[in-house]
Amino acid sequence: MRLNSNSRDPIILRGSPLKEVDTFTYLGSVINIQGGSDEDVSVRIQKARSAFAILKNIW
Repeated sequence: MRLNSNSRDPIILRGSPLKEVDTFTYLGSVINIQGGSDEDVSVRIQKARSAFAILKNIW
């Protein structure tokens, strides 16, 4: 993913070009190319639902 870059040249790391992606996770937050937080919020809600589903068996 590139932000604020006019260059389309591939980024080379140890002789191999890096794959360009639209989203990635950084420090637990989902970052997307548009800079919005919709996907990050959705992922966090899903994680909370999963945690509550596990706790439901205890209650």
